[in-house]
Formats: sequence, C-alpha cells, structure tokens
Amino acid sequence: VTFLSVDEGWDEYRWQDGQMGRTYTAVGPGTYWVTATKACYSVTDTITIYLDENTILDLGEDQFLCEGDSLNISLSGFDSYQWSPETGLDCSTCASVHLFPQDTQLYRVIARNNAGCYSIDSILVFPLSPITTQMNLSICVGESLEYEGIALSPGSVQDFVLMSQYGCDSIVTVIGEAIIPLSVPYEVTGVSCFGDSDGTIQMDSSLTEMLFSLDGINFSSTTNFSNLMAGDYIVYGQDEFGCVSETFVIVDSPDPMYLSVSPDTSIVLGCPVTLRSYTNVDGPLNYQWQPEEMLVCDTCSASITIPYFTTDYQLVITDENGCTASDTTTITVNKPRPIYIPNAFSPNGDGTNDVFMIYSDKEVEEVISFRIYNRWGALVFADESFAPNDPAHGWNGFFKSEKMNPGVFVYIAEILFLDGVTVQFSGDVSLLL
Repeated sequence: VTFLSVDEGWDEYRWQDGQMGRTYTAVGPGTYWVTATKACYSVTDTITIYLDENTILDLGEDQFLCEGDSLNISLSGFDSYQWSPETGLDCSTCASVHLFPQDTQLYRVIARNNAGCYSIDSILVFPLSPITTQMNLSICVGESLEYEGIALSPGSVQDFVLMSQYGCDSIVTVIGEAIIPLSVPYEVTGVSCFGDSDGTIQMDSSLTEMLFSLDGINFSSTTNFSNLMAGDYIVYGQDEFGCVSETFVIVDSPDPMYLSVSPDTSIVLGCPVTLRSYTNVDGPLNYQWQPEEMLVCDTCSASITIPYFTTDYQLVITDENGCTASDTTTITVNKPRPIYIPNAFSPNGDGTNDVFMIYSDKEVEEVISFRIYNRWGALVFADESFAPNDPAHGWNGFFKSEKMNPGVFVYIAEILFLDGVTVQFSGDVSLLL
C-alpha cells in the first residue's frame, strides 16, 4: 500500500479512477495520475509504482494432508514472521514451519523486511482421514475375478490399500458376492415325426435380463428356439452379472414308422395278385395305394389287383399325428398270349372234338372276329365279339345247313387281349369224318 498526496493550493484534484481529493491510496503496483485545477488552469502529474519482488510473500496453493503427515513451509527475504493461529504449528515466528492441524485450518503469516514493508499471505490446510470403503463384486459360482492382480473367489473378503487422488492411503474391502446361476424354467415340444426338424424349446420369457444361446458363444434375447431336430441340447443362460447357467433339454421324437409291402413278383397277364402290408404302428392309420386303377381297394391295408402292364405300386400310411411311411413293390406282367386253335376236328356227334373253336386263358378280352374259308376262298363261317372257350361260338362243320365234306379249311382270328393289344392268328384246319 502506498499513500500519495498532492501540494495544496488547487481548487480541485481528480485521480485516474475519478476519485476526488488531495490524497490517494494506491493498493498495488501500476501507473497513477492526478489532474489539479484552479480557475481556468489545470495540470496533470503521473507516478509509476513498481513492486519490489523481494517483498512478495507466497505460501502457494491450499493443501490436503494425509493422516500422520505435516506440511513444511520455508520462507525467505524477510526479517520477521508472525504465524497464526498457533494450533498445529511448531513455531509461530519462524521462517520455516511445520503445519499439522487436526481439522481444516486457515493459516496466515505476516512478514516484515528491513525496509519496514509488510506482506501477508494465507493457506488453507485440509487434513484427510483414511478413506475406508467396501466394494461388493459379483462373482459367478465356479469362477474367479481378478482385482488389483489378485484372484477373488465367490464368498472371499480381501482388503486392498490403494492411493487416493490426493496421494493418501485408502482401504477398500472387496467382498466377492457369490452369484448362483438361475435355474431357468422351460417348455419343450418334441418333433412331430421321426426325422423331422420342427421341435421347439421355449425358455421362460419373463426373465427379461437373461440372454440365451445354444452354442454358449452367441447370446441374444431370443427365448424361443425352433426348427430343432430330436436330440439332447444345452441351453446356456447368461444373467445380468455375466454368469452362465446350463439347462439340459431333451427334444423327443416318436419311434420311426416301418412299412413293408409284398415283395416284387411276376404274374401272367390276367392273373390277380394280392398286395399286403406290414407295419410297426399299433394306432389307427390311413392307407393309400397308388396307382388306384385296377385295385379292389385303394385305402385298405391289403388289396387285390389285376394289372395289365408291369406296375410299381406304392403304399403310403399316415398316422394320427400326420406322420407317414411308404414302400413300393413292382408287379411284373408277363404276356405269353397262350391261344390254342386245333388243326383238326370231327363233327360226327360223338361228343369229342365236334366243334372247331378258339381256346385261351384269362389274358383274352374278346375274340373280335373269327372267319373260316374253304379252299376256293368262300366264307363258310363267321362270328364276332365273343369270349373264347365257348362252343356256341365255334364251327360245327355245317354251311348253309348242310354238312361239309372232309377237307382243309383256312381260318383267320383277330383277338383282343386285356392289355389292349390286338393279335391276328391264322392257319388251316382239317375237317374229318
């Protein structure tokens, strides 16, 4: 602080900050000026005040003290010092002091140099008590967690001495809280049929903080797993602490359906064959044979058919759950076309070989036409659209109600078989007495 004054004899005095008066108190270094006025005349004078660096007293920033520590301060450049208060102070008039307050304390020192200049500064000291805290760490059962280089197990208690932001020791008591993996309720639906992949596992969807996975790697909030084949599964559940539980689930499957039909076989055209089936299913079944044509029953467990061509018959069975099984048999149809037409007959009324006729078995659908000619080409007998093996459709040796003389005659027969094939047969026959 510097006190400035101006000579008397002026009417008005105005300083640089507008303050009026002959005296002025300068509270710091800088440039100061005053304008003195009398009547119509004024004059200005300026003074610059410089700070003597040796008179600057600086205790530094406020300080925090760890428990048991003291703050050492050493000053110089002054002749005398006065510290206050004296509480927690080892010397109240020394240039170097030790501060060790028990509570937060503001210390002030007044220093005087040999020129009689004074300087004042203060410092606030905060004594700190050790910080004791407790930390609970969630640790999954069966696992460990590393903290400050020490592996902690579930249920363990460990003290750690750490350094606070002010460099003081702090004690952290770490408690390993055991997290028991949750037992997650679930519902499982087995596959509908053996070999299908429509099984599902539904985990409890009310556990909104749980994540689930089937491989233990890729977790998501999905609680439903679908399109599963039958088998054993592990559903991994991860809770909010990262603990993983394992739920063992079995996706069931019905027994496989076995079906066997009659073995492949060969028949002669026109002969019936029975198709049978054998299965391990005890419950009700639906049967369906394909193709349906020529089957006595296409929805029965067994059926009879007379195929005209070699045919693959497939049977599909369906149980009450919609599960199916199938098997196939091949019926090979042989076509020897056995037609017997005699080369002689004797229409003498003895009851033996009296009629010239066509003989066959079940392969023939009908005889389309049957014609007999004499050696000059005259038609002596004709018949159409009749079944073989019928004497009523044979020639008795008469022509125009007269018995023909013995001789050789030519015949032509056109025969339609069951498979739709028409074959022409021709030859000669001898009429005997």
